[in-house]
Amino acid sequence: MNNIEKLILWALALIVVIGGSWFLYDQLSAKAVAQSSAEESVDTDGEDKVEAPDFTVYDKDGNEVSLSDFEGKPILLNFWASWCDPCKNEMPDLETAYAEYKDQVIFLAVNLTDGSYETVDSASSYVESKNYTFPVYYDTKSSAAEAYGVTSIPSNVLSTVTAMCMPATGAL
Repeated sequence: MNNIEKLILWALALIVVIGGSWFLYDQLSAKAVAQSSAEESVDTDGEDKVEAPDFTVYDKDGNEVSLSDFEGKPILLNFWASWCDPCKNEMPDLETAYAEYKDQVIFLAVNLTDGSYETVDSASSYVESKNYTFPVYYDTKSSAAEAYGVTSIPSNVLSTVTAMCMPATGAL
């Protein structure tokens, strides 16, 4: 086999590889688009349907409060702790947003209350000392942090979900 024949065989092999790759790419792209379209569920009233994990936290009096209690409006979840300087730095902005949008958005400032570094008393004292008026809830059992996979704070989640909630089954 001379050099010209080898070159022709290599060129044919390259054409087959490129053609096969293009065909495979085209088929997989079409399948991905079809699958993506099928996965988007639409409610009977035409709205996109999104499910948010539910969780239970407590108000400062120890009353249980679940995310599903706030169905119907956009919700801002703010995960924080009073020992966290970045959390404290964003609190004035949260207060400003709450004052302006509290009629349109539900604000849930979820304190990561571990009972050691952060207690209901320490968090409540901090909020009161700053005269913050946004609602604060205490995640004493870590159900909210676990439901949303919170590994660092501050963490914020804005949900535009109007129909919720699924039981918490793990992180998002």
